[in-house]
Amino acid sequence: MYVSTLDVSSCTKLIKKLIFKDAKGLYNVGTSYPITKKEYAIIFSKKIRKKVYFTNQSVNTLDLKRSNYLGLDIKKIENKLKTKMISPQNAISKLVNQIPN
Repeated sequence: MYVSTLDVSSCTKLIKKLIFKDAKGLYNVGTSYPITKKEYAIIFSKKIRKKVYFTNQSVNTLDLKRSNYLGLDIKKIENKLKTKMISPQNAISKLVNQIPN
């Protein structure tokens, strides 16, 4: 499953910028490109120096019907704010930095 998961502090900053720009309509707020949940977990676990154990399972095997692609098209927010969204790796790094010791 692909996602464009963003850390909370980055998301908050982007929402504030949209408010101050008087943005109207719907905006997708996410990372610059999607990665799989597996990739996300591996990157996160390396950054916190913890081993993660998991099994691969296709979204298609779930009882609940879900898309296997939940990546977001972020062109509209990038154009409105005239900025590039951060990478998934940067979002994960920011998330890790927010974890209390």
